[in-house]
Amino acid sequence: MKKLKFLCDHKDDQIAQFTLVSASGWFDYFVFFILIISLSLIYSSFDGEKKAKDFFSFWWICLWMSSLGSFSFIIYSLLFSVSAETLIIAAPIGIQLMTSFKLRPDIVTFLPWKVVKEFLILEVFTCQKVVFVLALMKREEGKEDKLEILFPGTKPRLQHLEKIYQVSRRIVEKNSSPVKSS
Repeated sequence: MKKLKFLCDHKDDQIAQFTLVSASGWFDYFVFFILIISLSLIYSSFDGEKKAKDFFSFWWICLWMSSLGSFSFIIYSLLFSVSAETLIIAAPIGIQLMTSFKLRPDIVTFLPWKVVKEFLILEVFTCQKVVFVLALMKREEGKEDKLEILFPGTKPRLQHLEKIYQVSRRIVEKNSSPVKSS
């Protein structure tokens, strides 16, 4: 389970900012390195030949395999793991969603206020467990409403989602205009 730092800033019923920062350390990389070495050792124990000259070449192979595996894991996690996600709600203007990565550029999405319908906390069943997610229901002209999942990379706990939901729901209720039905 990733450790998350939750930052919440809202002063009135117009503007709010929520940030979830992922706090993964180098310990994860160290554990992965040890795992690769132990798997190499287990694989080598099934080898029937026990020659002295093969013993030293085996250790070099284990070292190179574990180094290559660890390096690949570190590059992958630096490129694709989310370091922070931010939701900024500015009632008369819109909503901005920002996802920050460690080495890649940030992804910023802006939704105008007229497409914001409501916020929802959904239960999602995945891999034989229940995960709670915060979703934004968007209006689309002449189409069905769509859901936008918020904070997909950090996957915050329910207590953080409830806090975000309460504040954002209050902002939407105070600043929503009546919808014309056709």
